[in-house]
Amino acid sequence: MKKRIVIISPFVALLVLLFILDACKKEYSVETGVSLAAQGSLYDSLGNCMADSTVGTFYNGVIPNGSLAQANDTAYVLAKVNVTVAGSYNITSTIQNGMYFSDSGYFTSTGINTVKLYPVGTPIIPGTFNYSITFDSTTCSFALVTKDSTGRNGGGTVVTDPNTSDTAWKFTSPAGTFHGTIDSAYTFDSLGTKNLAIIGRNTGDSTFFAGGILASGSIVTGTYNTSSLAVFGFNDVANNTIYAANPRTAGVNTAITITSYNTTTKVLTGTFTGNALDALGNKVNVTLGSFTVRVH
Repeated sequence: MKKRIVIISPFVALLVLLFILDACKKEYSVETGVSLAAQGSLYDSLGNCMADSTVGTFYNGVIPNGSLAQANDTAYVLAKVNVTVAGSYNITSTIQNGMYFSDSGYFTSTGINTVKLYPVGTPIIPGTFNYSITFDSTTCSFALVTKDSTGRNGGGTVVTDPNTSDTAWKFTSPAGTFHGTIDSAYTFDSLGTKNLAIIGRNTGDSTFFAGGILASGSIVTGTYNTSSLAVFGFNDVANNTIYAANPRTAGVNTAITITSYNTTTKVLTGTFTGNALDALGNKVNVTLGSFTVRVH
């Protein structure tokens, strides 16, 4: 099976910049105001990446750990960190196959520390996927095997996930109609705000993404405009911009409307329409946009 890798585009980087700035926040000393971020490396004394280990079993279409509290979870990744200066840390992996791993905290001692990275999201397809993590100025990777759930969640319950539909998102432009699956849809807190991120792709491996700051603090019906608090983008397989609308693209606006959200199933539906800039800076119409996703 061909490995599917989520490409983080420049505009997804903008989404991260706008919505996940707190991932870079550091602890500060009340007395001095000096940053107390931990320092160190993911390498051993020979300059090689220290071995990380995956714990538990991951299945496509099945939420890792289900409703278990983190204290009782059974699926996670253990990452080794060689700490040279104690302090705060925030380690988050790349997004692969609809899931990523993350943890933050404080290293109280130097030397080799083990960090428990918790899964966020739900694996989409079975296969082996490589995740990268970064600490200080070092980057290492680990491989995670996602097993085939054969569409059933262990106990025989059929797992339904609209994210795997080939029309989980779609829209029309002068160039035609585009549609595809969702790699990841999730909410997160950043700088005191609640945020939504939706990332997907089509059969040609083009990348679709949309998101915004949820001003109410939760997912509620309403319209979010890319001229202020939202982002819409579509990139080709080479990661070049096809269409973009965000607070930095002046003169265009795509209205992203959340039409429904089921707090039990976590299924979110919405529409989007308006205009965006193409790669040459020309304004193009974006119409008949819609998405039905399960938020993890």
